Amino acid sequence: MKKLSYIEKSCQHCEKKITKNPKWSLRQYESQKYCSWTCFSESQTYDLDKVKEEFLKKIIIKENGCHEWQGGRCGKGYGMFRYFGKTIRAHRFAWFIKTGNLIPEKTMACHKCDNPPCVNPEHIFLGTGKDNYDDMRKKGRDAKLKGQDCSISLLNNETVITIYKNKNLTQLELSKIYKVAPSTISAIKNGQNWSSVTGHKKKCISKP
Repeated sequence: MKKLSYIEKSCQHCEKKITKNPKWSLRQYESQKYCSWTCFSESQTYDLDKVKEEFLKKIIIKENGCHEWQGGRCGKGYGMFRYFGKTIRAHRFAWFIKTGNLIPEKTMACHKCDNPPCVNPEHIFLGTGKDNYDDMRKKGRDAKLKGQDCSISLLNNETVITIYKNKNLTQLELSKIYKVAPSTISAIKNGQNWSSVTGHKKKCISKP
């Protein structure tokens, strides 16, 4: 049986040698033009106007001025958009549409509105990690701020005291009333959180 011979091929994009996959037939190998999916993607031509059009279809404009992303989102709530074979956060692509320039990878695109799915370029400013932290602290969103001083807290001192003193309702019932997790109610009751407000003192267990 005659052994099939493979003519060495080079990638049409980067000119590197195309490594044959053992599962390929001779015909499959001869049809390969690129050494990887990355080279294939980078070699493609795209209609930028069409990409922008597809992007804008996934936005809903809210009354507060936020352009809220309706497409896929990451775990932190930021919109994700795929373009030219790459996936980036949608608000960074919105900046590209506005300015024509991609944001450098090490530069942060921070939200003035503190709304992760917002892609309104007017609500975005560029900066460093320190700039982002300073902005967060200025708005009272620093996790180090405690109690009602932290703007992301759903409770204030008055409601915490009410929860702590309430003995008629279960923790589950209180969590539904104040729209917080049952674990939050439990932490208040046990003095794990807000003890400076409730005055709860943990019991000390003496060692034998």
